[in-house]
Amino acid sequence: MSRSLSIADLVDVEREELAFLPTEENGGRGAPQFCLSLRRAGDMKRPRAGEGASESARRRAGIFRRLGIAEERVAALHQIHSQKVFVVEDEWSASGEGDGLLTANPRTCLAVTAADCLPILLHDRRSGALALVHSGWRGTGIALVALERMARRFGTRASEVSALVGPGIGACCYKVSDERGELFRRQWGEQSVVDRDGGVYLDLPGVNERMLSQAGVAEVALVRDCTSCSDFLGSFRREGPERYTRMLALVGHFG
Repeated sequence: MSRSLSIADLVDVEREELAFLPTEENGGRGAPQFCLSLRRAGDMKRPRAGEGASESARRRAGIFRRLGIAEERVAALHQIHSQKVFVVEDEWSASGEGDGLLTANPRTCLAVTAADCLPILLHDRRSGALALVHSGWRGTGIALVALERMARRFGTRASEVSALVGPGIGACCYKVSDERGELFRRQWGEQSVVDRDGGVYLDLPGVNERMLSQAGVAEVALVRDCTSCSDFLGSFRREGPERYTRMLALVGHFG
């Protein structure tokens, strides 16, 4: 079952800095929370070790305090547009490079940043295990990698998983080269590409929604706001490489 969400319908985007998105249609007490910083909150780049207390680091720390989360509870990675996924309880380290995190520890919160790429949450309703991945065009398929690792590590069954595909650049705006479009057609089917006005556009949200549904995920929620269209969201393509706003996606049990 798939459902559609809009941040603009849920939050006063002219005033708020954070959006809290419903992770499950009928979420109970055990459901995780999903928080996304909006463009108004500023850039949320994760600093590397030794870079000092940057403005973005202070902004991140402020969000953690607002949500009642000690900073040491938050797991994050240096993102590299990959399909590399870590389990927080074992091989993960704060200096790791990759684009996905898994945990079954209810005290751990998972974080990624995004600014046209998709933050995607997977929640195993039976075990409570969580995954959060950062999925751009290069890393498309990382949500399936995370689902497979959840199955191996936590015994997760797709039929017991709820997924939330967060906001990313849509087929309305994501114009790419013919070569990249052909690559997506081969890997993800004709529906992954839209041909319009002599150009080729990728449908990253649609690809991820279909792949999760086809994998048997019980419930897939898709945020339909396009980051490039919506000026309350951060967008590499709209804002440019020197000024774009990384949004912080944070998943877990806050407080």
